[in-house]
Amino acid sequence: MMRALLAVGGRCNNGCTFCNAQGPRGGWSTAEVSRLLAEAADTGCTSVVFAGGEPTMAPELERWAEVAAARGLRTGLMTNGRLLAAGGLLERLVDRGLETVWVGLHGPAAVHDRLTRAPAFAQTFAAVRRLARSGVGLVVTTAVTRANLGFLREVVNLVAPLRRVIWQLELGHPASPAAPPLAAAAAAIQGALNYARARATTAGPGLAHAGVPLCLLPGFEAEATDLAEQGFVVVATAPGVGWSPPVLKERRFAAACGSCALRARCPGVPPVALAHEAAPALRPAAPRPCANSFTYERVLGLGAPTEHGGCPAGGSRGLLRARDRALLVEDAGRISVCVTTTRDFPGDAIAATKHELQQLYLDVSGKPAPDDFPADLRPLRPVRACVTCPERPTCCGCYAEADEDVFTRDDAPVRAIVSALRGRVLDAGCGGTARYADLLAPLVATRAVRYLGLDPDVGAVAAIAATGWAEAAHGTLEGFAAAPGSFDVVLLLRAFNHLTDAAAAMRVAAHILRPGGELIVADNVAFGLVRLWPLAPAPCPPPGLEHYRNVTSHEALEVIVPCGFRVLAHIPVAAGRSDQWLVRCERATQAPS
Repeated sequence: MMRALLAVGGRCNNGCTFCNAQGPRGGWSTAEVSRLLAEAADTGCTSVVFAGGEPTMAPELERWAEVAAARGLRTGLMTNGRLLAAGGLLERLVDRGLETVWVGLHGPAAVHDRLTRAPAFAQTFAAVRRLARSGVGLVVTTAVTRANLGFLREVVNLVAPLRRVIWQLELGHPASPAAPPLAAAAAAIQGALNYARARATTAGPGLAHAGVPLCLLPGFEAEATDLAEQGFVVVATAPGVGWSPPVLKERRFAAACGSCALRARCPGVPPVALAHEAAPALRPAAPRPCANSFTYERVLGLGAPTEHGGCPAGGSRGLLRARDRALLVEDAGRISVCVTTTRDFPGDAIAATKHELQQLYLDVSGKPAPDDFPADLRPLRPVRACVTCPERPTCCGCYAEADEDVFTRDDAPVRAIVSALRGRVLDAGCGGTARYADLLAPLVATRAVRYLGLDPDVGAVAAIAATGWAEAAHGTLEGFAAAPGSFDVVLLLRAFNHLTDAAAAMRVAAHILRPGGELIVADNVAFGLVRLWPLAPAPCPPPGLEHYRNVTSHEALEVIVPCGFRVLAHIPVAAGRSDQWLVRCERATQAPS
């Protein structure tokens, strides 16, 4: 599901105390809306959601829904629901492809009417009940404000008897005078969600929340949502401007959030709370497995580039304005629109991977999951003709396969270091065959290296011990016990991101290395995988051995250096390189205690 959000502005029959809309907007002609709907459909969107003001007050709404249906788009509404309470409009919109409706219900009757500054409750709740019976997808949204903190359970009592409804709690705009203190809001939302879960049946309600740090809502981390989570890839908010990516609230974090495992999907702490409130009682989550890549899937073919005067986008924008979550891929002379709907990576992480580090790869393997990167993946590079295109600053960009093996090339410095190893070597996270065994085994045979492999997987330890050339032990670097100065070299080759406690592991490494001994760390940043065929589910690896982070080399050094190391060599990930980085460090003469 890829949605376009069209905020048509205009009048509203409520005057909500918490609304941050900048007054009535309008001026949307049917011709303008039709053009935007055509762009959205032509570039892969599957539905358009009309918002306001109050979209049901727009006299052209039914006509716009007809245009959307003619383009193959389903429709949705973000509404106060009042004009859907009586018969007629709802049924006509359903006939024109109405798919999902978001209705604001903010408390029991007196509270709702006080917050909306209108006699609105009776009509809004009548619309909610009609929608619940209509078969249309229904999301009941409740803006959490100072005025309704004590009434959230009463909203549960209203929606719980309904079938096939999602109840979504949204923290009021943090800069609004109506916004409650974060700690009080989180406690009230937690209590309301627990109450709703206790009342829920197999028919619902489903639960969702937005705007609250995830650590303050334990047990409801998976229910977090925002525009991206709900499938919105482009928005249009004013006539003549066109589509653009959704502007999400700025994510800010407290110092305590640094290593929290929930950070990737967390909305962060509202800036007002950070600036003006006592620090909320944040409870950072312990490390947990995380994905190391996200996938762009093909959603639409645009044909050959020449069909649009040389540019596959031509005059259409739509989804192509989604610079981070969409891209164009040129393959075999044809252009495909590809989109990622990942929930594992926030927009800023996707943007850094795509634009800053340029770690995008075309999967040519045909496997459920690529496991031989030099053979299975090809780097994607921006099409040269697009570099000077005037649309480039706002377009998602067109990419083509580069026929080069960046993985083998960028692994050469690691192989050079391994081939020159001497002395006592601990290979932490060695795996079942030991990476670079073709180099290590001859060094062990000539006694240039005394090797010990260390791995948390019992099966891997048994497998490497069975090779005959390697000694192996079961365990983790964090928990490894050895005398000070026992080793000349510690290797962490694609294992740093698997450490559950990287700082503790680095302190152990400093302890067991002799002064002047070396720590060699090579690992990978996250990358975007592009697939031009239907995605088959990949088998899940044991979660205990998955990634716990996807740090850059600079971020790794922020952990390594304070533990008593000096940097000898550093090769970071950059555009034109593979996703692998390398740092080579020397243990200081005096390691910190």
